[in-house]
Amino acid sequence: MRKLLFLSITLLFGCNIYAADPASLNAKAEQAYKNKDYAAAAEIYESMQSESELSADVCYNLGNCYYRQNQIAKAILYYERALLIKPGMPDARENLIIANGKKQDKIDEVGEFFVTRWVNNLANMASSDAWALTSIFCFVFALVFVLGYLFFRNMIFRKIGFFGAILLAVVFVMSILFSNKQKQRLINREYAIVMSPSVTVKSTPDENGTSLFVVHEGTKVKIQSELDGWIEVRLSNGSVGWMLFSDVERI
Repeated sequence: MRKLLFLSITLLFGCNIYAADPASLNAKAEQAYKNKDYAAAAEIYESMQSESELSADVCYNLGNCYYRQNQIAKAILYYERALLIKPGMPDARENLIIANGKKQDKIDEVGEFFVTRWVNNLANMASSDAWALTSIFCFVFALVFVLGYLFFRNMIFRKIGFFGAILLAVVFVMSILFSNKQKQRLINREYAIVMSPSVTVKSTPDENGTSLFVVHEGTKVKIQSELDGWIEVRLSNGSVGWMLFSDVERI
């Protein structure tokens, strides 16, 4: 009897482990997507992730599933999450542009200083881990160039070592800064997507506050502060106001 009970428990847990196997779930999700059962595929992909362990690939696939179901706000949310985790993901960026073209609100962005825009674009070429790895390589090779400068007698090699070390030191510092910048984006997650069909933004965190403007689902907002279930948000055009936190989902 004990052996039978043990065998039953083993089989039960074995089945659960198999069912939770990421490769198996991914295969099922891909098959459901190929069969155009986008709702089933999305449900499987949702079960493969948790709030603490988001996967760029899973978020990208979820974006595709929701886009196929014409759930544009959710598609935008997951494309944004994919790019938050893996900024250098061209397919997610292209699909995000397409999805943004289908949302109701067309908000002009406040122009950035070209140096700021260039730095942000450069930082967004890679993830925090990729920039950290770049900094390690730069540090190691900078040491090699410094040793070359110190021990080579040939003036040409000494110059190569000197200027090479300086260049790599600059890239090393930039990589450290970019890595920290991307890490903070992941930790703070200060952007959100409006998920409610229509939201009236208020002047104060109160239902009786003055109505300022209306935003619709799919609009991206920056969370400035939070207070008793309300959030102060800033739009890309600089407009600021308050809305309920329940109307958005954090990227």
